[in-house]
Amino acid sequence: MSEEIIAKIKQEQSIVENAITVPNLDIEFYRDFLENADFSNPCNYEYIDVAQFIMAYVKSVDSSYSLEKLKPLATNLSYIIKNNPAEALKNLLETVVFLADEEMYPDFLKVIGDDNEIKRSFSLYKIVEQNSMASFLENGLELLSSCHGRLFNLVTEFYESPEAWQFGLSVVYAFKEITERKYFLEDEYRKLKRSYAFDDIAIQKGIQGILVKEFQVEYIEKTCKKITKYYHGLLQKEEKKKRVLHQASSNYQKLSEDIKQAEKEKEITNYRALISKCANTNLRCDVLSWVYHHNEKYYDELESKYQVLSENNPKNYQRLLQQHHMEHEVSLEEVMRSYSYQDLEWIFTVLGQLKITNPELLKSVISTTTKDYVEKVLSFVNQQVLTKKTIRENIDIFDDKKNIISFMETNLSLLQKKKIPANIFIKNQRPLLLSPEQLEKNIEILTSYDLIGQLVTTNNYSFLEQDDLMQKIDYIRVRIRTFFRRKSRLIKL
Repeated sequence: MSEEIIAKIKQEQSIVENAITVPNLDIEFYRDFLENADFSNPCNYEYIDVAQFIMAYVKSVDSSYSLEKLKPLATNLSYIIKNNPAEALKNLLETVVFLADEEMYPDFLKVIGDDNEIKRSFSLYKIVEQNSMASFLENGLELLSSCHGRLFNLVTEFYESPEAWQFGLSVVYAFKEITERKYFLEDEYRKLKRSYAFDDIAIQKGIQGILVKEFQVEYIEKTCKKITKYYHGLLQKEEKKKRVLHQASSNYQKLSEDIKQAEKEKEITNYRALISKCANTNLRCDVLSWVYHHNEKYYDELESKYQVLSENNPKNYQRLLQQHHMEHEVSLEEVMRSYSYQDLEWIFTVLGQLKITNPELLKSVISTTTKDYVEKVLSFVNQQVLTKKTIRENIDIFDDKKNIISFMETNLSLLQKKKIPANIFIKNQRPLLLSPEQLEKNIEILTSYDLIGQLVTTNNYSFLEQDDLMQKIDYIRVRIRTFFRRKSRLIKL
């Protein structure tokens, strides 16, 4: 039945439909971030969330990062950037670049693995003091050691993905430097405002113009477009993914309908079309397994038909009849109409077990019986009700039209009713095969003459076949009385 495989398809369809509704957290993150980030106006750089910018930029360059992995490091960096001037941030960036250098990084790894914080700090200072910019690097190292050493991971990340982190941190440094310059210009404009009438909008436009001229804002904006480009790429991938999922859901629905229709066919031949609708490999295997089991019944039927056609070849019948010397005893056409090859072969096997091999006897059986009737006769042999000798001596017992077995069944019930053990006829079972009317009549006669107990004294039961048993018993009784009268007279003389 198809219910089980359809249930599996429905389950897979439900999984697909649930996947359609699951929100893409990366898309939500980038959408929210870009809605609040203005890269074109340097006056707004101070409002950009630094932690989110680091996460957004680094992942847009190196998509192997997850937002979850980036968040702790970005948060710690944001704290340092917020609470320190641009110059300190510059020192930090130079220190990270220095330690992430291919020559210095192995030494850094050896030192950073030391659990002793004092020893670790001393070793790090020993590394940076080799550089001509040692004083700047030491300041940067001091920042790097803050946050309980959690920023040391930045060196490793920088080493493994330098392009993402170097450009990302450079832009963050630019945000910080431009914001500090903006604050300075705002202070200057406020001083001028005391002497000249400037409105706030004019001041902001003036500051923006100065910042654009002094800093490479266009380059910053261009660099930050990588985030927008990555976001658009995410949207396209998500849209494609949703299309694929919707198509998969539609395919699963169609697959369920196709399987219901296919189940009505004896043989399913469009299995390739069925599995083409399965996106799940395991489900494909399940569908193919269902098709196999569905078709198995049909193939078994075909095989049986082929077997029958192959066995029921006239040459097979001829060969079987020749084995039993019956090729001239019976008509081949008549035998083929009456029996399948398997049935005929089985009947010959049973008759051989009963030691019935004479062609004339075989012909008598084959011409008058059926397989079902032979099975019925054989069942009484297996139950030890009939002996093989009785069957050989009463070959017409196989004639289903005479229905002698039915006589025997009735006679056995009669003997049981009269409390006459059937095994008294074990040496001569002919009485069991008489017509029930005749046997019952003669048993009644024997009972009436109180002769029923004498049945055990003989093996010759031909008298039970007599139609005039009562007359013969009376005749014998008369003869016996006459004999004894004569005998009595002779004794008196």
